[in-house]
Amino acid sequence: MAGRVAESAGEFNGPEHLCDGARQVRLGIMRYLILPLLLAACAAAPPRPAPSPPAADQGTCGAAERQRLVGAPATALERELILGQVRVIRPGDAVTMDFSPQRINFEIDAMGRIARIYCG
Repeated sequence: MAGRVAESAGEFNGPEHLCDGARQVRLGIMRYLILPLLLAACAAAPPRPAPSPPAADQGTCGAAERQRLVGAPATALERELILGQVRVIRPGDAVTMDFSPQRINFEIDAMGRIARIYCG
């Protein structure tokens, strides 16, 4: 009888009361876990490195036949007959990143000499 009186007065801490407390603790923990997870899901992905141009066969543009010019003055190109696309790249020149395997590129160094010859 004393148990019923205490129960009706709201002082009885039975198993139902413990479940409510545990539920509140779980909800509190979930609040602190869900927010960081949602924010992490919205974060930007790290940038991917720029793809490098495909390796060109040195024979597709004629670069292999002209490797003898590496180290020569850039004026040596005036005496070369080159049929097709040619690009001469000097220090500080703006160069597009498009890749054309038929185009021959001559890189000129700061001393005015041919530093590199390649297709692309």
